[in-house]
Amino acid sequence: MEESTQQHIVYEDALITIHMQNKDSDQEVVQQYPGKIAVGTGLGYWIGEQEPGNAYRFYALTHLPSGYKFPVGFLHDEEVARRIIERIAPLINWDRPLEQLYADPGFSEANQRFGEIVLEVLTAFYRLLPAAPTPHQSAVAWLN
Repeated sequence: MEESTQQHIVYEDALITIHMQNKDSDQEVVQQYPGKIAVGTGLGYWIGEQEPGNAYRFYALTHLPSGYKFPVGFLHDEEVARRIIERIAPLINWDRPLEQLYADPGFSEANQRFGEIVLEVLTAFYRLLPAAPTPHQSAVAWLN
């Protein structure tokens, strides 16, 4: 067991079961990958490799009760995965089936905040540059 220094979330090694749709057959595919569960949150991440034995690893945030991978792409740093989990865990009770989660009156707000948190964490961690100005903003700057 490992304990996070941020919000006292305990992480345990586990096999994470994920559910995906096969693009060709539209059938559900169930697979298991090694990963970590954030105990008591309904959240975790699985760890993948671009090629078995390759040093390139990635981390995929997962809603554990459903096996659904959150749509944030693959994260290239385990610390980023943990920071996102630690920030989103208090937003809503994630530890329930998707149907119950979607029916929760607070889900829409939590979902919006989720996107904001991902951007905040990625920006802070990778020190990303701000978005390029829109054509309108560029024109206003040019006129001034």
